[in-house]
Amino acid sequence: MNTLTPHSSPHKLWILIQFELSKFFSTSKGLWSIILFVVLWGLSLSYLINDAATTVYDPSFRAFISGLLGGHRVGGWFAWPLAQLAVCWLIVLYLFPMLVIFTSNDMFTTDKHNKTLRFLLIRASREQIFFSRILSHLIIIFIFALVAVVSCLVVTIINQPDQWLTALTNSGYILTNVIIISAPFTALMALVSLAANSAKQAGIIAMLLLTLANLLVIMLTNYIPSLAVLSYVIPGVQLSDMIAQHGAATFSLSAIPIIQTLVLLALGNYWLKRSQL
Repeated sequence: MNTLTPHSSPHKLWILIQFELSKFFSTSKGLWSIILFVVLWGLSLSYLINDAATTVYDPSFRAFISGLLGGHRVGGWFAWPLAQLAVCWLIVLYLFPMLVIFTSNDMFTTDKHNKTLRFLLIRASREQIFFSRILSHLIIIFIFALVAVVSCLVVTIINQPDQWLTALTNSGYILTNVIIISAPFTALMALVSLAANSAKQAGIIAMLLLTLANLLVIMLTNYIPSLAVLSYVIPGVQLSDMIAQHGAATFSLSAIPIIQTLVLLALGNYWLKRSQL
């Protein structure tokens, strides 16, 4: 941190990002995050994605998925040009938001209580600290997503080498979407970790907020259907509808998580500015 200078804001931001990345990957929390991801994705790759070509086109499997997710969503999902990528798409939609909550629940809590943030404020502004944490955790998610998508791409090309260009293009769509859908959850964890007293508490609060917010919207909508619009403030509200999208159409709902991210970032940045560190 001694390399920071008063006149190098981009340099400060990069140093802070490096500091956060090195801290994450050198701690037990980071190690457990890597282990959790490797296990979950390894199982998905071995037992779901690798056998997707035979499973996805099985009539009984289609009937099961149609009943589980709804025919209007599954129709679009079955339109994916490659079965392996279709399964990959379904998994990442729900795996990565949960991964964000697990990996980012200590974004500020520990540093807030051991006074590390006070030390950082000597060298950088609160805005630089806040946004460096957001960017560093998005980079972490990008690394995980890159490993997931590239491994899925390799399996797809091995199974269907003549479709390598289609696989490569659609893998790019999936990778980009993972970052977009993960962004509001990352911003939410920044806000929650500023309010929580521990990383565990931050994770619990985030899960409760998401669950209770969804339940509240469902209850209100039963009485006043027009209040269904309130669901758009909840991160992940668009995920079930994204199942029906494939190819470039997967970006059709991107405005929702982007707006959510901007709002949550503004709230988190304001909270940090007003906090007593």
